[in-house]
Amino acid sequence: MSPEPAREERPRRRRPGARRRLLGALVIFVVLLEVVARLATRTAPNGMPAVLGYPLLPYRPTEPMIREWQASTAGSTYVVADAELGWCVGASGRSLRDDGSALYTSNAQGVRAPADRSYAPQPAAGRVRVLTVGDSFTHCDDVPDDATWQVALETARPELEVVNLGVPGYGTDQALLRWRRDGRRFQSQLVVLGIWPENMCRNLNLIRYYLVPSEGFLTKPRLRLEGGALATLNSPVLGGDELVATLTEPETHPLLADERWYLPDESRPSLLQSLRSLRIAQSLVALYGRKQARERMYSGEDRSAIELTAAIAESFAREVREAGSTPLVLIIPMRELLAAHTAAQPFPLVAELRARGLDVLDLGPTFGRTVLELGNERMYVAQGHYTAEGNRLLAAALEEQLRPWIEAAPR
Repeated sequence: MSPEPAREERPRRRRPGARRRLLGALVIFVVLLEVVARLATRTAPNGMPAVLGYPLLPYRPTEPMIREWQASTAGSTYVVADAELGWCVGASGRSLRDDGSALYTSNAQGVRAPADRSYAPQPAAGRVRVLTVGDSFTHCDDVPDDATWQVALETARPELEVVNLGVPGYGTDQALLRWRRDGRRFQSQLVVLGIWPENMCRNLNLIRYYLVPSEGFLTKPRLRLEGGALATLNSPVLGGDELVATLTEPETHPLLADERWYLPDESRPSLLQSLRSLRIAQSLVALYGRKQARERMYSGEDRSAIELTAAIAESFAREVREAGSTPLVLIIPMRELLAAHTAAQPFPLVAELRARGLDVLDLGPTFGRTVLELGNERMYVAQGHYTAEGNRLLAAALEEQLRPWIEAAPR
């Protein structure tokens, strides 16, 4: 008896009803995802859409957004527009808390100080004047006037007179330019340039929005290395209609060739962004790429930022010496980089500055370890700057490193 021929197995077909159910479920999922994405979208202070504080692509504000932001900041008397520096602490200004009380005050000289305090062209006999320039960590954002590390230094060493010329949001380039214009008139035995590591990223920036798309539309000068010398770009800074045109039609403005953080693809709308969920996904990928770019700058893998920052610090030191003062560069630890600040090897920027013969006050190995030991809650306010306690401890670590220069300073 011969065996029966084997039956050919036929592929099982998915029933049309099952395919429709699967497709329907997928559509419902996409719709629900889109609804959630749209419900989660908020308007950032600069008018741009954001999700959980993260700005959404494309980074291309409209003219009404820019005009509205400009109008909302025009009334500030503390941080004011400055054609030469971008922005600066104004004379006799006040920054108010939500309850209407003063948080920051400036005197008639544009120094962060009580309104009735002024500084003579020369320090009084027997006093050592320390002039400080830098960003918000030098200015001491988010604490009142009596809780800055400059005030803590004066308290620890009564023979000191510490002048606070820090400005929120500054790059090292702006700090140098402020020293040239505003700091030189205060004859000081010691001049301290405060550098917070993110300043390296700011030094490659022209329009703040491109560096931090969740923030406003401030514009600043930028220093660029040309044949070993520093050349100033965007001075006087963009303003008014010119700034609006640059932000709304960036492809047509050659100045942005020197804006490291302007990436054409991020400013160009795409059809895929009509789906909010895909727009959010694209935006998160872009932000991650920016984070990696910053990390390469901090580590020195990308040499552009570290070399420019060191060149600016060199120029600062040379000019301060020519003015008859002693220049010092202060490295203020960054919360996200505490492991690198406290490592056995010097922080890359510190190593670069010292290799160029600059006197560096590196608070990473000392104050940075204190920050790690005490924890973020005690040392940082919610916005990321140091608390009053953090500033006191920073001043204590700084005073220890300053002692040789204080003792040697002429009086």
